[in-house]
Amino acid sequence: VCMRVAIFVFSVLLQCVFPLDSVPAEKACECIARWRNETESEMMQSPVKAMRTRPDHLFLSFLLCFCTYGAGVSNFNAALLIDLLSFAKIKPSVNQIERHPYLTQPELVAFCKYHGIHVTAYSSFGHGSYIELGVKFEGTGLLEHPVIQEIAGAHSCSTAQVLLAWGLQSGTSVIPKSVHDNRLQENFDADKVQLAPEEMRKIDALNNGTRFNDVGKMWKTPIF
Repeated sequence: VCMRVAIFVFSVLLQCVFPLDSVPAEKACECIARWRNETESEMMQSPVKAMRTRPDHLFLSFLLCFCTYGAGVSNFNAALLIDLLSFAKIKPSVNQIERHPYLTQPELVAFCKYHGIHVTAYSSFGHGSYIELGVKFEGTGLLEHPVIQEIAGAHSCSTAQVLLAWGLQSGTSVIPKSVHDNRLQENFDADKVQLAPEEMRKIDALNNGTRFNDVGKMWKTPIF
């Protein structure tokens, strides 16, 4: 049983984290949805202007009005973070980015660490996170990759657990999703898998810059 105060809620476009006891979840979701709808229309017209004007205003609104623990950004590269840090009164606590062995983004992760911005990795399973969206990928899926399978066999665990353990031991948070009880438990148990330094290096070496979620294409702006 988990105490209510220990449960946190966060949105996707604006990563704003707060304990459920601090504000009714339905009220926060309403505010987030309203911001999201307004900002997406602005983003399509002027991505840079929307990014410059919205984050700081929203950080202040949530932190001061809703007693949030922190506010963050998603899909921000180093250039956007430098821009945000140049004028924001409140520094983002988290940057949520696509990160998996095919897209390790070591420079961005190091940049965030230097500025005290935690990295939360989504799409830890690579292409597997986008199959239901119809995204095609002709390469080898990470869950089926021989290197990942070999390491999983050595630890008597699943390939999914290896990918999550790699993300955790890299110093990032991971946010896998599933609707199946057994997979949810499997994901929770990934922190029990301790990869050796050589195994971490083998997984790091799979990096080839493959990005499955290029939001810049939707905004028609070369963000990455």
